[in-house]
Amino acid sequence: FTTPLLLPFGLRLFRGDQAKVCLGLILGLVALGSTLAYFQPEKYFLERNDDYYLRKYLPNRDSSGYLPAVSEEYRQNTEEYLRLPLVTGRRPDELAGEKVEISTGQIEYCQLSAVEWRGEYVSQVGAEIYLNQYFFPGWKLEINGRPATVFAQGDFGRVASRLTQASGPFRFFWTESPVRKFSNAVSLVSGLILVAGVLKLRRKND
Repeated sequence: FTTPLLLPFGLRLFRGDQAKVCLGLILGLVALGSTLAYFQPEKYFLERNDDYYLRKYLPNRDSSGYLPAVSEEYRQNTEEYLRLPLVTGRRPDELAGEKVEISTGQIEYCQLSAVEWRGEYVSQVGAEIYLNQYFFPGWKLEINGRPATVFAQGDFGRVASRLTQASGPFRFFWTESPVRKFSNAVSLVSGLILVAGVLKLRRKND
């Protein structure tokens, strides 16, 4: 929203037609310059379909569903390290045996969606429960319907929590983190400011 936000203020500062043309050219160059790194047309000339990109960014998924092992495209994707959380020391080379695990005891669970798992466990106080997913502030855990503290565990930085109850139902799920909520609010406010600026300019022109 940075470039469009500059437009109403720029039109107010530059009154002449030539000045407005120059302003448009400057903003166009700014927009191109700030996104030039994403312009990679060579990728579109290769024979790459949706499955390639699914296997590149997801360790064991393509359009057919889950894969039995980590895809070679994912292993060779060095861009993945740019998106790994700071608490992740290294990326696992193989898939975990289970999505949800417990350090000691028994556990049963089911996956309700891509970001939610429910189940029950029987263990002991002080044991740890793990979700084999990179830790990020948006991940939450509820035990017996009450929030539990989660943290990053091990070199892989997976989601973990220490049990304060020996048994009970649990729920791992994802919610928007405070930073993402703030970013969404900034985007919404920026959009409203842009619309208000355009409407104000139209009223003045009328």
